[in-house]
Amino acid sequence: MTPARSKSVVITGASSGLGKAAAIHLSALGYRVFAGVRSESSVAELSGLSTSPGELIPVLLDVTSAASIAQAGEILEHACLDTGLWAVVNNAGLCISAPLECVPMDLVRSQLETNLVGALAVTQRFLPLLRASGGRIVNVSSGIANHVPPYAGAYAAAKFGMEGLSDALRRELHPLGVSVSVVQPGVVCTPIWGKIRESADDILAAAPVDVVDVYRSRFVTILSTSEAVAQVSKTTTTDFADAVAAALAAKRPKIRYRVGLDSRGAALARRALPDRMMDTLISFEFKAVKGLLDANGQSMVGITAAAKHAENIRRRTKRLVLKGGTVLARRQLHRKPVRPGPFPTPKESELQPIPGDKGLPILGHALAAATLPVEFLESRATTYGPVSWMRGFALPFVLALGPDASQEVFANSDRVFSQQGQEFFSGRFFNRGLMFLDFAEHHFHRRIMQAAFTRERLSGYLQSMNTICRAAAAEVPEHELLVYPYLKRTLLDIATVAFMGDEPGPQSDLMNQAFTQCLHAATAVVRVPVPGLRWWAGIRGRRTLEQHFRTNIDARRSSDGDDLFAALCRARDEDGNQFTDDDAINHMIFLMSAATDTSAAAATATLHQLALHPEWQDRVRAEAAEIADGPLDLDTLDRMQSLGMVINESMRLFAPVPVIFRKTLADTSIQGYFVPADTMVVVAPLLNHYWPGLWSDPHTFDPERFSEARREDRSHRLAFVPFGAGAHKCIGMHFATVVVKLVIHHLLREHRIELRSGYTLEWDMTALPAPTDGFPVLIRRIDDAKT
Repeated sequence: MTPARSKSVVITGASSGLGKAAAIHLSALGYRVFAGVRSESSVAELSGLSTSPGELIPVLLDVTSAASIAQAGEILEHACLDTGLWAVVNNAGLCISAPLECVPMDLVRSQLETNLVGALAVTQRFLPLLRASGGRIVNVSSGIANHVPPYAGAYAAAKFGMEGLSDALRRELHPLGVSVSVVQPGVVCTPIWGKIRESADDILAAAPVDVVDVYRSRFVTILSTSEAVAQVSKTTTTDFADAVAAALAAKRPKIRYRVGLDSRGAALARRALPDRMMDTLISFEFKAVKGLLDANGQSMVGITAAAKHAENIRRRTKRLVLKGGTVLARRQLHRKPVRPGPFPTPKESELQPIPGDKGLPILGHALAAATLPVEFLESRATTYGPVSWMRGFALPFVLALGPDASQEVFANSDRVFSQQGQEFFSGRFFNRGLMFLDFAEHHFHRRIMQAAFTRERLSGYLQSMNTICRAAAAEVPEHELLVYPYLKRTLLDIATVAFMGDEPGPQSDLMNQAFTQCLHAATAVVRVPVPGLRWWAGIRGRRTLEQHFRTNIDARRSSDGDDLFAALCRARDEDGNQFTDDDAINHMIFLMSAATDTSAAAATATLHQLALHPEWQDRVRAEAAEIADGPLDLDTLDRMQSLGMVINESMRLFAPVPVIFRKTLADTSIQGYFVPADTMVVVAPLLNHYWPGLWSDPHTFDPERFSEARREDRSHRLAFVPFGAGAHKCIGMHFATVVVKLVIHHLLREHRIELRSGYTLEWDMTALPAPTDGFPVLIRRIDDAKT
């Protein structure tokens, strides 16, 4: 890899979108970036950005103006006298989308002048500098060069031209020591889509009505579909910036960097399929959303509908897969154990051998554990007792079931049960988060972080948390609400304020997606980065989160803020040692995820039970009305006993973290059974919540079991463990209880939620629990509900 520091790079079209993202990213990697923009306002905007350790220097550079190119060339020649110029990134471009019969020729010429001729003009101006440094040229093409949809003809012509230009430059300049690469981004959601829509409207308005009528219906559908795909695209500007950085840093750069699954897939299809079949494929893609526009062909309605349609297809597919898995799992539970036998035990050991069985070939019992967790765990306890072994995807696991077996593992008196069990699944994506540290190191880090979760600190968060929850509840849509996305976004906004001291902003959606990618990757079956699969997506998500926190870390170290991020950056031990940048980032990523995903699962389960039991919904609302007249404080929240009981009962029936993993560091025992070293041990808090003798009628929803008169949760020390137990008991459990109460209180204060007739909530248990369909509920304002 070529080191970035002190190398100078020119990038055109850096005022917004992909170009701006690449300029900022390259500067953060240490490059000296000359960002070409067309306006003084863009110069001012980029000048205000801090991108240490590199430099970001905005330069006026209009690729369609020979004078502008010449002037920028003089500036750069002078600025690069000492260091030379390492690379030119030709990114400037515009996009016209309209029927070719309607496109004015001056717009076609403008398209080619900006996207193609301008790239060559800039290249010509800087080639002498690049030859002297043996540098790089990176030309930004598009996935459309392999997959041309209708109504993108002018844009495709420019991008096909860029491909040809790049091939010619590569072959001409290779003997001179200058390499040329092409980056082909797929569909990415950037501001260019608004410009495309505006230009399309202008073109159609100026074209003859009889011509427009020939194309309008199909064109509007296809354009709206393309915009919808961009809105739900998993490819981000960060992915594009990473590809550009790779092309600049690689010792032997690739000829083409394809960004996004759609771009790679299009290239593969282009090579594998004949032209007629490609025509059919592209036509089929757009037929999938035909008829989603309103009668007038209004574009924004089409975008919203198409995006919703695409998301519904994804959710329905996932639900079908999980349903099929549930059917197979239920059949497996009712079969006799497959290949039963004891877990390996030394002959000289006086301890009992662990009973159990392998389960199905390869899958083992993973399917049943993921789709029917309570039934599966009860079945294992009934068949084999509190300790048994099983296989899941060819890996052996020992199950420590019930409160007594759980207590042995959580107490960890011999210090043999390590967090390496959790690290196997999630360590790649939540590296060295608090949950993955052991013993003295864990104690030291936890002691520092505990300061963020004191009652005094929670009180300080309340005003901002109340404001966020109140605003979120005021913006819920009429008639129907997708509960889980609503909760995730609200809880992430709360964590952003409480832990980072920042105001929620547009970056929340990107972070939300990144956290989800990391969580899903933890239980990936294919644990190598295959594009499109969970492990690959998790790596991208982790990279996004690291970059987000790393860009803010220097400012936090020098600030006097009282947020957790600043505290971690400034924290020192008795010897004056402080957390490294990586330590602070690792802890922030883990805590932000824990604060949103587990709390979202708990709040979802609670709202589900309240929708199933409207009498409790009325009771919670009435109690809140009596005691919460003024601003909410912690004492007021503590007095919301009905809501507290419902939350606890919901977490009992559906634990946010149903199982916890440990790994043995040495030979040990659980409940008199021998457990060898390097064994994965599974503790199931979820089953404790159903354990016979601890709970009356455990499968029934009964919040009163948590009332002071009954307190069934105190029947055993580990009867109720939604936040784990022992040294690794959730550090933020009180914070989680407060935010769940706040979010639900503000939502129900003015709204009533109901389930659709015949609706059944189905959970995806392949990572942390989440509804397969987002959990849609019918929602009405209280005033409307009374009429």
